[in-house]
Amino acid sequence: MTKSSNPRNQSRRAKIRGVTIAELVLIEQEEESKLAQGFKWCNSCKEWKEAEHFGKAHSYCKQCYRDRSNAKYDLDKQRTYLLQKKFGLTTEEYDKMLVDQNYSCYICNTHEDKLDRSLAVDHDHKTG
Repeated sequence: MTKSSNPRNQSRRAKIRGVTIAELVLIEQEEESKLAQGFKWCNSCKEWKEAEHFGKAHSYCKQCYRDRSNAKYDLDKQRTYLLQKKFGLTTEEYDKMLVDQNYSCYICNTHEDKLDRSLAVDHDHKTG
């Protein structure tokens, strides 16, 4: 027995979606066709996408999964953690070092505006 063959369930599904039973039948036929073609439904962006756009056992496509993960990522918290773990510095101590060095490299005096990344706490210009 398929989804659409049980009238009681069909009526309930139509009511949940806010459509008529005839519209529901068309929607479910389209869904079955998409699934048969290898597409999956992304619960986040609400789009049909090829299965290769999904990770294993995810109901979100890879892009939505990435976007949701990045939204939870706190750069300030990560910076604070790494400064403390690697160098035993607080963010206030690091910021004070930057001010004391005029926002320049301690070794070569290159200003941070001329660099393509932030200044490092501990590095060697010869080895990187």
